[in-house]
Amino acid sequence: MSSSPKEQAIEVPVVNLDGGSEASQMLLAALDQGGGIQCKLYDEARAQSLLGKGKINRLLTIPANYASDLEAGNPVTLQLVNGPDASATKSEAVHRAVAGVTEGLSLETQLISSFRQMADMQAASAE
Repeated sequence: MSSSPKEQAIEVPVVNLDGGSEASQMLLAALDQGGGIQCKLYDEARAQSLLGKGKINRLLTIPANYASDLEAGNPVTLQLVNGPDASATKSEAVHRAVAGVTEGLSLETQLISSFRQMADMQAASAE
């Protein structure tokens, strides 16, 4: 009897300081759909406490201005902290999954921003 992909997924505790922004929700959905990890939301204080007690092995934090910084084209840094007992193999898998998803979303955001700039320039030249 084999287990389903969700059962094999690495659970990744996440603190979303950007709240319910569309960009952070897209990030979480993309991470979950990638197949290798499953995000579980925590509030910051609880997550830090659990990480400190070794109850969770890693923690991904989405910064407070994630959506606005992305839209402005500013660099955004997600924080991935691994606890001392975290499996190196699983930590590397999570890191790769997060990096892959964020690179894809970053490119998508850059393209959308470029298209908006082109549309604004065309609208301005038509006036």
